[in-house]
Amino acid sequence: MDTAWNYDWRSQIDALVSKLGYDNVRSFVYANPGVPLGQLYKSLIDAAEINSAPIAFIQFLEKLFSESKKDNCLRFAVADSLVRSLRKNLRAGWNKGKRIIERRANTRSEWYLPPSDYSRYSELANRVWARLTESAPPDDWCPISASDEIIQQVFNTVWPD
Repeated sequence: MDTAWNYDWRSQIDALVSKLGYDNVRSFVYANPGVPLGQLYKSLIDAAEINSAPIAFIQFLEKLFSESKKDNCLRFAVADSLVRSLRKNLRAGWNKGKRIIERRANTRSEWYLPPSDYSRYSELANRVWARLTESAPPDDWCPISASDEIIQQVFNTVWPD
């Protein structure tokens, strides 16, 4: 059976990232702070040749998180993914605007985690999300980066280095 996983998709992603001027997926992602991962994936796909083998979004995520794990910065990558989701869905702030409950649910569901060990990281993410909610951030809070004080406090509590 021929599937998107049967070819060297990692090398294809590396080639596309290089074509855009970056050394790896991590450098591509971190050169674009706050940009949703789905939007970065689309930029990568737009750089692909028309007849090239397809790259799935989950493959892009797998490459990002595997590079992060290899470089001992997976925790930061997961926190960064949360910040990107927060910035996409709660731009005006944690408790500002209409349909806050729905937008928070979207934030949580669009917080991308390492696909290769999803169940483990999903459990951690649930604890991070619960702690973040309990911490009651200011109404206008929307972090700019994973280095945000509230993000760091929550991650340090739930997922210490």
